[in-house]
Amino acid sequence: LSQKEVLILLGASRHRSLREVGQSLLPFGQGARNGAFVFLGVPLKQGKAAAQYYERELTKHCNQLEEAVRELFPQLPQNMCKVSLGDIEPCLCGAFIYAKQVERLRKTLPCRWTWSGHRSDDCWAQVEKLPVPAGFIPHGRDGKPERDERSRSVATKVMAQCPKKTAPVRGQLSKRRLLRLW
Repeated sequence: LSQKEVLILLGASRHRSLREVGQSLLPFGQGARNGAFVFLGVPLKQGKAAAQYYERELTKHCNQLEEAVRELFPQLPQNMCKVSLGDIEPCLCGAFIYAKQVERLRKTLPCRWTWSGHRSDDCWAQVEKLPVPAGFIPHGRDGKPERDERSRSVATKVMAQCPKKTAPVRGQLSKRRLLRLW
């Protein structure tokens, strides 16, 4: 798991002390910052205090988002309607990336094309030409994940091209030992 995913899990813990650690250290990536700006009107912030700034600003939106969840899913148990920063951060990032993909798609389509009628095959051909964002898995028209070259992560491709020549380092690593090995 990435550092962010671990912190999100800690932030969702039922133990208060773990929740505080996870929530206070949750980094807000550029996608989430852009999403907060576009969808919630939170001004962009960079630097050391950015994580605390986004925590403070986005916490203000938790109640509003919880109300929206309750309205959209009235049958959902009350405890499942709770929204945390760990929920908000990846969703803002994903929504921003999705919106950028829609924008790219619309630029490739002639002005009056729609998904209805005989042009849907042409539209789908343009969808298939879109680049796949990192961390996303392309899905076919049937809604099932595709298993082709585009769905392999960049890291997987690089690792396949660069096989390990030595065994991993065993034992304790100090800065000095790491530099020596390097």
